[in-house]
Amino acid sequence: MNQETNKAFNTLRKPSKENFDEIFENYSIVFENQMDSIRQEIAVCIINELHHAAIMLTSHLLEKFLRDVIVIEESGIKTMIPENQNKIKAAYKKRNSSTLDNLNDEALKLKIISETQHQQIKDYIQTIRNPYSHGSSFQILKNVKPIKTLTGSFSKGISHEMIDTQVNSYLPLQSLFHDFQAKKDSIKYFKFIDSILFSFYKEKNGQVYKRQF
Repeated sequence: MNQETNKAFNTLRKPSKENFDEIFENYSIVFENQMDSIRQEIAVCIINELHHAAIMLTSHLLEKFLRDVIVIEESGIKTMIPENQNKIKAAYKKRNSSTLDNLNDEALKLKIISETQHQQIKDYIQTIRNPYSHGSSFQILKNVKPIKTLTGSFSKGISHEMIDTQVNSYLPLQSLFHDFQAKKDSIKYFKFIDSILFSFYKEKNGQVYKRQF
């Protein structure tokens, strides 16, 4: 980027205190495992209004969490010692090609997640994860109602009228509303997935700590 473009980008992407307040409780909790680095990246994206990136990272967090926990459960390993490496590798190989839907179903069977959490994950896969992964504006904005826009004509004098415009049919509006929707989706998606991690680690081994500021 040249200096002017870079300056404009940084102006648009100023950190948002509102977004930080929304996820402060999540940011203040650490699990002291591999999930923390991904959670921190998501928090940084949300605070800096990079909501599409936050959604993609949240999907990655969910998939990694489910796969890792399922692998540990299926391998039967209680302690991570060198002698157990082959068992872990074999369990990962078995689950390497599992889709997020498969992992979600298996996590329910192993009682890693509750039925309510399983159903909500299933819903979010369809309404957030898949649409944003595929860049499907039609799916992302399908519940957005038409808005009033002004149209004018100069063919027979000057005339104008207000009309209902479908957001998905008008690219400038589509892009704008895409960002609005991504902000709503990224925060609720992350907070929900993070709550699953919190309840799991809290119940299993009390592995939940407060960040020191």
